[in-house]
Amino acid sequence: YPEARAFTRKIVFHSGPTNSGKTYHVLERFCNSNQESYCGPFKFLTSEVYCKCNQRGCPCDLITGEERNFANDIDKSPSSHVSCTVEMISVNTP
Repeated sequence: YPEARAFTRKIVFHSGPTNSGKTYHVLERFCNSNQESYCGPFKFLTSEVYCKCNQRGCPCDLITGEERNFANDIDKSPSSHVSCTVEMISVNTP
């Protein structure tokens, strides 16, 4: 993907033991940014980020191999935050 590699991106990898607050810290940083993508290994985690962000008033879309849910259901316009599984991350969007 030469086009994807040409984008300037900042990738943050969160690692730690179980119950160490990884998801909490990711959500804090995610919701406080202007534009963000959360890329998770499981549908359960991406759904959790999607639900918690929307509950906090941070419009977030969900994209997995099985479903696409938009924060704006009326016109299906994409929001500035997206939570997706690894295979669904956009390689065309910086």
